[in-house]
Amino acid sequence: MKKMLTVLFAVSMTAFGTNCGTSDDGDKGCTADCGNNDAGNGSTDGNDAGTTTTVDSVAPFRSPSAGLLEFSTAYIPGANCAQVRGNLPGLTWSTGADLGSEHGGYRAVSIELSAGNYEMSYVGWANCSSHGSDIWADYGLKEHLKEMTSEARRYVSCNWWNGSTIVTVSSPSCNLKIRVGNDGIITPAGNMANYDGQ
Repeated sequence: MKKMLTVLFAVSMTAFGTNCGTSDDGDKGCTADCGNNDAGNGSTDGNDAGTTTTVDSVAPFRSPSAGLLEFSTAYIPGANCAQVRGNLPGLTWSTGADLGSEHGGYRAVSIELSAGNYEMSYVGWANCSSHGSDIWADYGLKEHLKEMTSEARRYVSCNWWNGSTIVTVSSPSCNLKIRVGNDGIITPAGNMANYDGQ
């Protein structure tokens, strides 16, 4: 299955001519070139005939306890190591915190978080010593979003969705967005819960 995911990812990256994970404004996550844009750049919106869904209803993120962040490996096929990046304490969109070994389809990291809202994404590499080509998590692809449960999508925040319909933006992108309470408990703060596959 992993080999099939890797092959499908490589084919999709070649077909789209993408650098998934970077938009013009430095935002990370999956961008228009990764299939989130319906406007004139020739990108797929995930509804094209012959599209194979490679991720099946898997939540890209979960947090089973305060400060514990877990990221699905299903959205970084072919990666043998990974990092979380974003505006979490001590992290940026270009330098992150290493995620641990894969367990049950997720890689985890513990980070002390003060109360507030945070945006993040994650990136992996096939070659862990050189880091080679970045494999940004592709949970923002429309075909992946359609397959997720509403609860899983609650962690995803896309600037091209206003909560009920697609809107036109200059640099479409998706990230993971969380809210941390005073007790350290993490809850979803994304806007994709009711995305209907448009």
